[in-house]
Amino acid sequence: MTYIPKNQIKANLFTSGNEFVTVPDYVTYSGPYWKKSTGQKYTGRTPSDGPNRRLIPISREVSDNPQEDPLILPERVPGPSTFVYDNITLNRYKPIRKPMTSFTKPNVKNYQNGFFYRYFTKQRNQNTLYEISSGDYDLLNKNTNEVNNTLYRGIRIRWSISNKKREDIFLINKNIVENLENSRNFYGLTQFFNDNFDEYYSDKIGIIYINGKRSYVNMKPVPEKLPPAYQWGNKNTNIENQKVPPAQNCNNCIFRAGLYCNKWNAEINISYWCKSYQRNNQIEPNLSQNYSTTDKPTLQTTGFQNNSTNPNNMQVTNTNTSQQSSVSVSSNYSSGGGGY
Repeated sequence: MTYIPKNQIKANLFTSGNEFVTVPDYVTYSGPYWKKSTGQKYTGRTPSDGPNRRLIPISREVSDNPQEDPLILPERVPGPSTFVYDNITLNRYKPIRKPMTSFTKPNVKNYQNGFFYRYFTKQRNQNTLYEISSGDYDLLNKNTNEVNNTLYRGIRIRWSISNKKREDIFLINKNIVENLENSRNFYGLTQFFNDNFDEYYSDKIGIIYINGKRSYVNMKPVPEKLPPAYQWGNKNTNIENQKVPPAQNCNNCIFRAGLYCNKWNAEINISYWCKSYQRNNQIEPNLSQNYSTTDKPTLQTTGFQNNSTNPNNMQVTNTNTSQQSSVSVSSNYSSGGGGY
């Protein structure tokens, strides 16, 4: 590792485990570590105490069905005054809810583009914040009675996940979050990520990392027996993944037996691919049926709509993979919810 001035590092830190994993092997680490001024962490007491392996935090658990606090309706006693109100407004009394916790998940097209959008809200008189859906974010910016935009305000972040080095993605996302927190008074946003600014990073289309382990984009774990090259394949001659030859995927591989790979002795998604691929001449490469119902993509040639509530609805189009994320705060996020 190149020389780093002492005033740019914090040395002799220690972790007892269950806090970080090493890159690229994703093994839980315990022992001494040091930290750069940019936030990145490495094994060893100092930069000279090598080898220095990159450490990333173990991600917080993400639930597909987050439990919301039950909506408590205020007591309303029917009477002459309420009847008059209902008749005048032509609407029954309906309490305004708060934004609901939700997690926007990247899909295949997002990894081709290199980024996706994440949405957050906080209560105006508190620093507590949480992640919400794009739908609730939009409601915070509209003059409706569905979501309480008087008490809550929302913000959108363009989150880089691919097409760059991992350290570059870490710094891009960190700079965006820090600038957002300071310029929009969205206090607590940096702390929320727990130094995990390369969350959802992947150098392979269709694969993300959660708690240091490979997962499909719908958060389903990838069997550990499958090789590092396992990633999204190409269904036909249309190249959806530039790192994979055309018309190669597990579906037409000689090692496939149903949804199982006899080469690696593990369950597979037949839309994926690895370097051990061998063509099965009895199967046509352009099959449109027999895809696994898990992680089944929706392929179309025009249009795309990000659906954060349905992670299996992965829509793919041919995109320019050289599209670059920017650290410019003005272009990478926006705020909503009626100002500050």
